Amino acid sequence: MNTPLNSEETLSSITAKLFDIILKMPVDQRRKLLAALEKQQKSLGRKYNRREYLMSVEYSVDEDLYNGFIKDISSGGVFIECPQETLKKISAGDIITLTFEHPNNKVHIKMTGEIARIVKTGFGVSFDKILHDLVVPSK
Repeated sequence: MNTPLNSEETLSSITAKLFDIILKMPVDQRRKLLAALEKQQKSLGRKYNRREYLMSVEYSVDEDLYNGFIKDISSGGVFIECPQETLKKISAGDIITLTFEHPNNKVHIKMTGEIARIVKTGFGVSFDKILHDLVVPSK
């Protein structure tokens, strides 16, 4: 559930409070908290939180260059909307190289990954490495 923050609660202040609490916990309590959070995250069906992010993206698969739009992004991957003609030329498991602006700091980045799934409107990509510095609040 996505609860709106009041004016005194910012993402930074909440995170700081959590860190303060965690740092005061004994190691065994930290392990239990981590296990509980991982269990909750797993029950949501995704390893990483994702957020909507509409951004143009250039990508290449098998040395062919394409353009599309990132629809959403997480630390572990993206979903790219693209034309049907493109979907006919790619397959799940294909290696992909993407270039786009980082959603938080607007730095131009290049990521590699694998096409994880294909649906009618586009395809999901699983990054080879975690996209660090991406803040995606949990819902």
